Amino acid sequence: MEIPASEEKWRSAVEGYLNTQKFYLLIDPAYYQDALQIYDRIKREFHDHSFGLVDVGKLREQERIAPRDDSLARKIETDHALARSYIDYLLGRVVCCANVEQLREHRTAITPDGMVYQGYVARPLRKELMEDAFIGRRAVALRISRLETELAGLQAEVQRWKPVYQALSVHQNHTDLFSRYFVQSVVAQRQADYLRGQAISGELERVEDQLSALDLFWLEEQKRKIHRLGDEIDDLKAAMLRHSNEKTRLEERAHQLDCELLPELRQRLTNQEERISEEFTPEFIEKIGIPRYRQELKRLSKPAIVYKNFSDRLNQTDRERDVSWQRLLQARHNYVDRFRPCSFRCDAMENDEFEVERKLLQESELPRYRAKIKAAWESAMEQFQNDFLAKLKSSIDQVQDQVKSLNKALKQAQFGTDSYLFRVDRNPDYGDYYDMIMAPELMEGDVGLFAQPFQQKYGKLMEDLFSRIAMSDDTQVNVRKQSELQQNIERFTDFHTYLKFDL
Repeated sequence: MEIPASEEKWRSAVEGYLNTQKFYLLIDPAYYQDALQIYDRIKREFHDHSFGLVDVGKLREQERIAPRDDSLARKIETDHALARSYIDYLLGRVVCCANVEQLREHRTAITPDGMVYQGYVARPLRKELMEDAFIGRRAVALRISRLETELAGLQAEVQRWKPVYQALSVHQNHTDLFSRYFVQSVVAQRQADYLRGQAISGELERVEDQLSALDLFWLEEQKRKIHRLGDEIDDLKAAMLRHSNEKTRLEERAHQLDCELLPELRQRLTNQEERISEEFTPEFIEKIGIPRYRQELKRLSKPAIVYKNFSDRLNQTDRERDVSWQRLLQARHNYVDRFRPCSFRCDAMENDEFEVERKLLQESELPRYRAKIKAAWESAMEQFQNDFLAKLKSSIDQVQDQVKSLNKALKQAQFGTDSYLFRVDRNPDYGDYYDMIMAPELMEGDVGLFAQPFQQKYGKLMEDLFSRIAMSDDTQVNVRKQSELQQNIERFTDFHTYLKFDL
């Protein structure tokens, strides 16, 4: 498995994204179950350096492996079929982007310097994961180069601190120099660093032994590794000093919090709880106040934001309350002025007088007005129906008379051996409506369409006709029904709808 020289700029991204997955062991699918049982028996022997067994067989069965041409998987070359499948599965959907501006165009993407966009989150890969090279033949040379650089830095750091060491060595027998804190904390840390240095030195010795058995190219790679280890030693010493200073600072901060800030905050908390207890009832606090606060704190995460939101909302609510109160006062004044004499108090905080008046109107006067409105509507509807049918009948009679006059004139005209006649007949598609409009019962008596004979014969048909052109009581008519109603009105109010013309 190798990263081509042409794709070397993507090495850090590949190494960092794979992380520990690049150390997983690939097992032939035929022997996976046996390997899993063996690994289960010896897994405790690896401690913190355990690895994973890749089930490529099941991976190929369960997953559709189709890596994109612009994915991170294309940056790795390998002739190993199992490795190819696993790499395409892990990296086949990770799109390579030249810059961070392109990351949001894909579900999962990465830049050469290790900025990853995944799960709608952009984050950088850890630097140490990207710097350790393990993939390909050039990985050893790259690791040696990094370790040699680290070693050089550590050696420079040792030289920088050597005068301090020499100065302290003069006082090494003075008991006041080595306090209990120094012995228990600093010395323990120094001992751990020393053991780490010893481990690194041992690793350097093993590397040097390996150098003697390798060619010069491998030797150069190991030298670079030594330099990187030296740099690591320098970094560890610097980190040791930083951690020591940070520990001292944190201890001072903890003492300040315990002795100064926490007592003050507890007192402020007690005062706030007492003020809340004075302003709100215990029932409101337990059932409404605390549950709502916890809900908002869970949603917004920070108490300061919760406080600001409720403060802003309180000011807005106060303004809305004032506006509503002014509107209520104005409405009361308008009512009292309109229905004089009226002794109701317009500026009363309670609304009892007006509420009693509203119930009286709602329960007695309003039903009476509704009955009158309904009667007036029914009367208007009856008049409309009478006028509507009468107008249609009049228009049809007029057209039929005009056609008769026109046919009479055509009989006297000469068109060679041909003769012409205009016909206006009952439209069979609307024949029932035509029969109802032209029914002789419609013109009998004074009641017209409400006469008993007419209602018995055409009552249901008349209801059907007017239901198509009259809007129902439901005022919430959607756009489709409104369009359909408009089309019905245009069709059924036109007398041509009920006639069929021919020559």
